[in-house]
Amino acid sequence: KQSTRENKNIYQLCREEQGLTREKASEKMVGMSASRIEKIEYELQEPSPYDVIQMADCYKRPDLCKNF
Repeated sequence: KQSTRENKNIYQLCREEQGLTREKASEKMVGMSASRIEKIEYELQEPSPYDVIQMADCYKRPDLCKNF
C-alpha cells in the first residue's frame, strides 16, 4: 500500500521508488525492523550512519550517504 502522506522524506521516497514495503525492505537489511524504518521515515528517530548505508544499498541509491 502506497502512503498518501505529503512531505515524504528522502528515505521513504527512495524505498517507494524501488517498490518496497517497509516489511520487504527490512528483510533485505540487517537489524532493521519495519517499525524502525517507519520511525526514520516519519522523522521520529535519527538514522545511524549504518542505517543510512544499508538503506542506500537496499534502495540502490548511493547518494543517500551524502544526506547524512
